[in-house]
Amino acid sequence: DMFNGRYKQHDIEIVRVGGNRNWYIRVRAPNGLYAYDGYWRDSAHQSLDDAITEACTGACLWTPNTTAEQPARAQEQR
Repeated sequence: DMFNGRYKQHDIEIVRVGGNRNWYIRVRAPNGLYAYDGYWRDSAHQSLDDAITEACTGACLWTPNTTAEQPARAQEQR
């Protein structure tokens, strides 16, 4: 499973190899530094949509339960 996208000028890459593995998330800021780079702990049973939400919240791009715009759900890319 894999996802590549952009949100608020940040490049988002999410990968999971095999169905029972944790998601690997990388969120790169416009300046080239990584706002998130690593495995999402205990995420083996989480969906791609959940991983996208984790990427955006973990990189401090989106805060749930506020008036900020929610990141769009994505179609899974294979």
